[in-house]
Amino acid sequence: MRTTLSIADEVLAHYRRLAAESHRTLSAVIEEGLRELAARRESARPRKPAEFTVVGGEGLRPGVTLDDNAALSELLDQDLPLEKRR
Repeated sequence: MRTTLSIADEVLAHYRRLAAESHRTLSAVIEEGLRELAARRESARPRKPAEFTVVGGEGLRPGVTLDDNAALSELLDQDLPLEKRR
């Protein structure tokens, strides 16, 4: 597809250099940059939180968060003797 864009001179010069150095067309280099930007933004989008099925219980104990590995490890080890702790 063809389209017309306004691109700052210094940005266009940068992409022209990249195209020449990589022996590719300017269009291919700009398209690759746009695809990379779109992929980064897609992966940075907030994701839907995971849902866990609770069987025979009431969920996490109060104060427990699965987002903090160190705190979770400490909580799991709190009733163990020192020699058995991780």
